[in-house]
Amino acid sequence: MGAPTSKCEHPDRRDGALESIAEVTDTTFADLVFKSPIPVLVEFWAPWAKACAVAEPPLVGATRAFEPSLGLLRCNVEESPMAATVYGVRRIPLVVLFRQGEELDRWSGSLSAAEVTRRVRAACSREPEGPTPAPEPGAER
Repeated sequence: MGAPTSKCEHPDRRDGALESIAEVTDTTFADLVFKSPIPVLVEFWAPWAKACAVAEPPLVGATRAFEPSLGLLRCNVEESPMAATVYGVRRIPLVVLFRQGEELDRWSGSLSAAEVTRRVRAACSREPEGPTPAPEPGAER
């Protein structure tokens, strides 16, 4: 197979599915992940890691099942070492689910599309963590 047709395509993939996944970098992470109006799965990956190529199809399939309510981004750990350090990437692929900047779930390795779907549904069904509301005036403590 020839050279990848885009920066996002893994050279071992022949179906081009990776071309549709946007890259996030150290400089774009805050805008694309924290400011996203929808939950976002971020896959931390490296182009040489075969395990990342194996993990891609279920992520893509699960994300497409949730469209347009879920985004999928990839973060190349070699090109974005700061993001990889901040999120404690020790093994790749590492997938982290964010909603409005809050980490909801994470897993390492490859999961089936059904398991990705289950985890996304479970994590997104939880209420966002936020400040504890003040007690009503006159309420017992």
